[in-house]
Amino acid sequence: ELDGWAGMTAAGLLVDTALSAQYAALLNSRYTPVHNRVQKMLDEEKFHFQYAAGWARRIAQVPGLRGDLLAALRRYLAPALAWLGRDEAPGMRALVHNGVVHDEPSALRARYLAKVGPVLDEIGAAEALGVIRDGGEWTWTGRHDWAGWDDATRRAGGELDEETASRARGDKNRALLMD
Repeated sequence: ELDGWAGMTAAGLLVDTALSAQYAALLNSRYTPVHNRVQKMLDEEKFHFQYAAGWARRIAQVPGLRGDLLAALRRYLAPALAWLGRDEAPGMRALVHNGVVHDEPSALRARYLAKVGPVLDEIGAAEALGVIRDGGEWTWTGRHDWAGWDDATRRAGGELDEETASRARGDKNRALLMD
């Protein structure tokens, strides 16, 4: 759940950027329906990131809101990194092998951290979140808890309800699809 503007900003910065990392892995996909649309999505994601990063910078400067932002960033970081998946997942290996995606999850996480790390550092949150620059690479010092993880759904526990699945598939957006 998003709890106010700080939660919305943290989700925009961390969760939306995880989606962008996944989209980037689909840029040269052999799966034509994805390949034909992903560049437009990535173009739009640039604006999402700029918007979220700008608000994170702004909120981080307000003493009364900074704590809420840091708590929300802490809440969303590990799940966003985990959502990118596991390199050893059979389905992920098949997607990479067949050219549907071009990067394994570890490469997606590296690209993701390279994007969000500088913003988290700028607002003074990186170290507290375990995001550090090790040489020239941004890394996360935390550990993924894969207990209960389902590689097919990229989630731990729970079930995906039909309304959420419909939104994820973009059922309503198909009416707006223009080729």
